[in-house]
This record gives sequence, structure tokens and C-alpha cells, in this order.
Amino acid sequence: MKQSRSGSRGNPVCRRYFLFSALVTVGVAALLLVSLAVANGQDLELREAVQKFILDNGLRILMVKRECSPTVSFRVLFKTGGVDEPRGKAGLAHVLEHMMFKGTTTIGTKDYEKERILLEKVDELAERLLRVQDTERGSQEIELLRQALQAAQAEAEMYIQAGELNRIYDENGAVGFNAATWQDGTMYMVSLPSNRLELWARLTTDSIANPVFRQFYRERDVVVEERRQRTETDPTGLLTEQFLAAAFIAHPYGRPTVGWLSDLERMVRSDLRQFYGRYYIPSNAVIAVMGGIQPEQDIEIIRRYFSVIPPGKPPPQVVTREPQQQGERRVVVKFDAGPEVFVGYHKPTYPDRAAYVFDVIDILLTGGRTSRLFKRMVIQERLALSVKTGSSLPGNRYDNLFFFHGVPQVPHTSQDLERILYEEIERLKTEAVTARELQKVKNQVRVDFIYTLQSNEGLASQLVYYEAFFGGWERMLEYPGMIESITPEEIMEVAQTYLIEDNRTVATLVKKAQETEMIRGE
Repeated sequence: MKQSRSGSRGNPVCRRYFLFSALVTVGVAALLLVSLAVANGQDLELREAVQKFILDNGLRILMVKRECSPTVSFRVLFKTGGVDEPRGKAGLAHVLEHMMFKGTTTIGTKDYEKERILLEKVDELAERLLRVQDTERGSQEIELLRQALQAAQAEAEMYIQAGELNRIYDENGAVGFNAATWQDGTMYMVSLPSNRLELWARLTTDSIANPVFRQFYRERDVVVEERRQRTETDPTGLLTEQFLAAAFIAHPYGRPTVGWLSDLERMVRSDLRQFYGRYYIPSNAVIAVMGGIQPEQDIEIIRRYFSVIPPGKPPPQVVTREPQQQGERRVVVKFDAGPEVFVGYHKPTYPDRAAYVFDVIDILLTGGRTSRLFKRMVIQERLALSVKTGSSLPGNRYDNLFFFHGVPQVPHTSQDLERILYEEIERLKTEAVTARELQKVKNQVRVDFIYTLQSNEGLASQLVYYEAFFGGWERMLEYPGMIESITPEEIMEVAQTYLIEDNRTVATLVKKAQETEMIRGE
């Protein structure tokens, strides 16, 4: 792509994004012009703007210059999430994400050599305590080991410079320094002024190549508490966990990303080191650098730092596949809260065409106030406080679920919501969506997709996501065209194939008295 030196409005990528920002205030019709440009191959000139580099160690780097931005957004995505954890170690990927902020051999420590010796002592005591607990529960030795472990942890922490990595980023104008772990992967993110690219390269390389998982056992307890707050004492979180566990009886998608409590309590630092060494390798990562950069020059800075990381061996792949469901599964969760219901159907993931059809069905049913389920359940019949559907729970790397979640409005019940849902599903199977309604849904899907590309952060996230999971970032440009090509007949066919009782899992949240009535058939 030809580079202009006439400022941000001379840069075609920025010029189109300025246009996009202006059109946001005009409405859907104007936004549709932008999305149609993408569908027609104009792609906001991204096809030419994105530069891809592959280092000798297998690390993929995507760079986009946007002269309109004085900042740079960075995304580092490891194709490693909850789905990759070994059985009995649920929660490892999430705990590892926490530990990657703890610093390195040079960041976050006053004297690493002395700290290292004490960390090894902490590990020895923690693993010994675990072995003793397995054989002599309640013994005096357990209490002595606990006291020794606490003392060793306190001694090791004398050498810690807490929060030093965060402090360095803050002092250099960082925004959004954070991370996220889900079933499919783990992403690290930050935005910095343009003249801090080398600082980011240095810090990120050090964090990947030389992490020190200090304060592991304390941080593990933080995750345990997070699990209690977000799952065990949260009705929707608990229901979601039980719903997925029932829907996936073989595939690791059925395990919670936060981990099972028993797995977390038995996790030791050596588990983390093994998982890190297996999956945090260059060939299993994608980096996006987006904003005020000079790709031809800045790639040399990135190459100089990141090339020192050894390539590593290809990580193991998930081989278990979920068997075909042979009948409806139902789960009842008792909790002191109002009723809720999840309904899910197994479906293929991308690039199967049915996955795109389900994206359309998702918006058709709950995409706004005029969508079918929202309009009927919430507005017209006032059965529900909220309704929601989604087409890729809990991830996209493997076949997943199309799901419905609803919260009934008193005095209505979850059964009332199920009844309406199944009626609307039958309507999808037997009644072709009108051309006008389908076009409206397509417009919304494409506008929502293009809207995510407006910011540096949004575009960077999309780029690494498609590059890591869907065979290349270029597949992102195919999405609007795929949506536009979907027909009413395809929607009927997909609904008839997948939205059937034998492929259905239902999870309801009820109080104890309500459950008794359900069992008695009252």
C-alpha cells in the first residue's frame, strides 16, 4: 500500500475510519454503506494495510499503520485456554494468566537469586503438604507444614517488588493493561504512546521468556475466591457451569475456565510451569500491533527482541470429540434466587456454513427490541425480564452450542419461556423468513461486525482472533459476504437439523419448593 505523508487524512485506512466514525451518528443506513464496502471487497483497505511477518521461531505478527492515531494497541494471543488443560487441572490457563503479571527474573524482585532459593523451598513444602493431606488428614504434621509454608512464603515475599510491571506501564502512559482467559485462548492487551513500542517489546519478551511465578499459592487462593464469588454464590454463574457440564459430557468445553474447586486446591507451581512450557511458545501465539507505527522499521525492533525466544515443540491438540447427543438432557439447580433457564443445542463451528446461519438466527431471535423473542416475551406477553441468545458458547475452536437464556417475570415460570422458545423454533422450521426481515437481520449482523473494527483495540483483537483460530486474518474479510449470502431456505434447513429435542440440553434454576412441585407434576 502506498504511504502518504500528508497527515491522517492522507492515509486511506485512517480516512475510511474517520468516515466510519462520522457515519455512526447518521444511523444504520449510513453504517450499512461501510459494511457493504467490506462485502464488496473494499474491506476498508485492510487487505493491503495489514502486514504479516513470521519470525524464524514461528511467531506471527500482524501490523497495521494508522497515522491518525498517536498511540499503539498491542494484542498478544496464545492459542491456549481452558480447553487445553489436562484432566484434573481445570483452571490452569486462568491461573497462569494471573501469574504472568507477577514479573520476571529482573522485574518485580530485589534479589532474584535469593528469592529463587526461597521459592523452591515454598514449592517443596507445598507439595509435601499435599502428599501428607492425602494420607494423614487431621494429623499434627499437617498443621506444622502449614505453618512452615506460611513462614517460607513470608520470607520469599521480602524480596518482592510488588506491582512493578504495572508501575512501569503506568509511568509510560499505558491504558488498558489487562488480560482475559476463556475456553479457546488467553489474550494480553495494552495501549501505549507510539514512542513506547520498544519498551513494550522489551517488557513483553521478558515476560514470555523469563516469567517468575512468585506468590503462586497466594494467587491460587485469589482464584479460589474468584470462583466462589462468580460461580458458587452467583446464581447465573452456577447455572451456566452446570448447563455446560451437562451439555458436554466428553469434550473439555464442559469444564469451567475458572476451574473446579478441588482442582484448584491441589494445584502446585510445577503444574503451572509445565503448562506454560508446553503452550506459551512462539508458534502458538499471534501478535497484533495497531496504530501510529512504521511497520517496515518497527518490525526490526520486534524481531530483535522476540527472536530470542526458543521455538519450542508443537503443543498437544485436543483429540476428544463430543459424541452425538441421543436425547434431551435436563438439569435442575437449586438456589435461593429467582428462576432462570438455559436451553442449548449442539452445532458446528466455523467454517461450517451452519455456523454463519446461526449468527443470523441469533440476531433474528434476540437482536434488539423488534427481534422475535424479545418482542414477544418481554414486550408483548411480558413473560420475561430478559432474554438472550448466542451462537458460540463456550468458544469457537470446536463445535459448540447455540443457546437461549431467559429470566421469567413474576408470576411466570421458566416453563413459560421454554414454551414460547419452542414455538418460535418451530416457526423457524416451517415458515420462511421474509426477505425484508432477513435483510434487516443481515444489516444488523454486518453493522455490528464492522463496528468492532472502528478502534485500534477492536481491530487488533479481531485480527489475532481470526489468525489464531480460523486459518488466517483474511477470513475476517469474508464474514460480511457469508452473512449476505444466507437464504431463508438455509435457515429452515439448519433449524430442522440442529434445533431438535434430541439435541437439546436444558438447565433451570429453581428454589427447593419449586423443584418439589416440578417433581410431583403439580
